[in-house]
Amino acid sequence: MNALKEVGFRLGVILLVGAGGPAFAEEHLDGTLEALRNLHLTSEDVIFLSPFMEPEDTDYESQARAAGLTTFSEPETARELLRWQQALAALPARITLYSIKEHLYF
Repeated sequence: MNALKEVGFRLGVILLVGAGGPAFAEEHLDGTLEALRNLHLTSEDVIFLSPFMEPEDTDYESQARAAGLTTFSEPETARELLRWQQALAALPARITLYSIKEHLYF
């Protein structure tokens, strides 16, 4: 990764905030922070925060419920996005919101 960055490549990382629901919220954020720290981000890189959207017309919902997973409500999602923004603020990369929903093709 560092070799690519040395020749001018910049990173754009999309993070699905809320994936795994409340049960995995802490683990998700902690693991993501660890992974991002290993990328050696700079101010030229961008982190996109997108709320997790349950895919429609798939088996995801029934499988997630069978595994005991729940999703965040809209207010909880807003709080989770803010929590992620605050946690990622210490990184040098730019952080912006992104809607993955606009790019899902089912």
